Amino acid sequence: GRRPSKVPLVRAIRAEVDQWRRAEYTGASQTSRTLLRHWFQSDHRVKTDQGEEISFRYHWAQREAIETFIYLYEVRRVRCVAELLCEFGDDKLADLALGIPPEDDRWAKYCAKIATGAGKTKIMSLAIVWSYFHSLYEPDSDLARHFVIIAPNLTVYERLKDDFENCVIFYRDPLIPDEWRPDFQMQVVLQDEPGGATTTGTIYLTNIHRLYPSRDKQKDELENDFSAIFGPKVVRGRALDTSEELRKRITSHPRLMVLNDEAHHLHDPDLAWNRAIDALHEESRQRGNAGLCLQLDFSATPKHNDGTLFRHIVVDFPLGEAVDAGIVKVPVLGESEELSVRGDETTPAHERYAMHLQLGYYRYAKTYEELHKVRKPILFVMTENAKAANEIAAYLDSDAFPLLKGRVLNIHTRLKGSIKTVKRGGCLVKEFVENESAMKPEDLRALREMSRELDSPDSKFRCVVSVMMLREGWDVRNVTTIVPLRPYSAKSGILPEQTLGRGLRRMFPSGEIPEMVTVIEHPAFRRLYEDELQQEGVDIAFLPV
Repeated sequence: GRRPSKVPLVRAIRAEVDQWRRAEYTGASQTSRTLLRHWFQSDHRVKTDQGEEISFRYHWAQREAIETFIYLYEVRRVRCVAELLCEFGDDKLADLALGIPPEDDRWAKYCAKIATGAGKTKIMSLAIVWSYFHSLYEPDSDLARHFVIIAPNLTVYERLKDDFENCVIFYRDPLIPDEWRPDFQMQVVLQDEPGGATTTGTIYLTNIHRLYPSRDKQKDELENDFSAIFGPKVVRGRALDTSEELRKRITSHPRLMVLNDEAHHLHDPDLAWNRAIDALHEESRQRGNAGLCLQLDFSATPKHNDGTLFRHIVVDFPLGEAVDAGIVKVPVLGESEELSVRGDETTPAHERYAMHLQLGYYRYAKTYEELHKVRKPILFVMTENAKAANEIAAYLDSDAFPLLKGRVLNIHTRLKGSIKTVKRGGCLVKEFVENESAMKPEDLRALREMSRELDSPDSKFRCVVSVMMLREGWDVRNVTTIVPLRPYSAKSGILPEQTLGRGLRRMFPSGEIPEMVTVIEHPAFRRLYEDELQQEGVDIAFLPV
């Protein structure tokens, strides 16, 4: 059975989509029905990276999401958020729709609330294929053949690049019927690339910073928050030229679809990200084109700063369902009567949180004993600031923690600093040092690569200590233990859930054997469980450690 959704629109939309599915997609175009049957009613075989051929099936969340998008856009023809609220909302939401200014609601926007690890990228690829062939084959189509996939930072950008560069995902997954493949002429343009020959369709994959239409205080503040792990700070002259050229290319097409990953960053209409999308629409219209036809937003935590959910959520696949389906690990809360914080803010972090770290290590050591012959477990520690990260990393990289000595990767945010190679425990370790000259681009690239390759058996690192930058878009699968040491005081409440998301991705592809991720007890996580996850059907076990 389904977990009940807290989102009013989803409850109404889900019932109609279920009925539409049972009716064999009545009212949809021939193109859409062909694709839906190909995706979900055919047997598929795909090849693994090792060349082995295996059976393939889309997860339920992926199926329901694309069915919902097609139903709303093509069958119900919902073209703005106000229509969405009036059609599927209660009286309160219908009244809210009347207060939406038309200038803020000029194209269709649908948001998918999808648990971390449930495959947002695959939903994006399904939506792109549907829109492309609908535009190509249906004479009256108002969908797009040109797409903009926007990432909030370079960490997420690099993850998306792995799937979309050279159209890898479209030929790896069974997205396109064999007889349609010759008509799929798609070019993927990465940010800063000039692009190649003109094709029928184009996907622009870019970091949001490349789309800002103008320099202003808000943009400078966002770039100042841009952490080292996400890549070097954008050079002003070059970035501005790149932005203008990129927007010019994008807005030259007849119409556009925008897909936003980690879309909780769009929580405020006045943010630069939203203004950049508005600018794409306006510039397209000024050039005589149709602008945006559809905006798809994807996030596990689509919440405003006050904790309320986005009003245009049309799909909800909560963590409870992802756990039930075996798509993600089972969260476990490790608790102990001995847990306490020692001292005050002047006490070194490794002394304040010594018991948390020791219990985290104890749990990690048990997991390591169980798994190290087939997988390399990873301990993930999120600290409150860079100083604490340095203190805790040095503490864990010592004789007191033999499994971690010489194997700790310390990553955290600072505007200025450098990476120096230091000797610890007989091993050379790259460490971030504050208040020195600006970090070199080659050092940043090296640090990003180290964090991206943690799952590899060739990577020596078994522990990651971080402040903030690894809270999203980080696809390391081998995290088995999380030690959260941040206050998590934001009203939105999304940071605990994002931190948990860093350990949810499964290590093994089959969902038949449950996998666990242990979170050492923290007040914010207990609140997250009691206020959010329990309502979404997540039955978290409490494990004495």
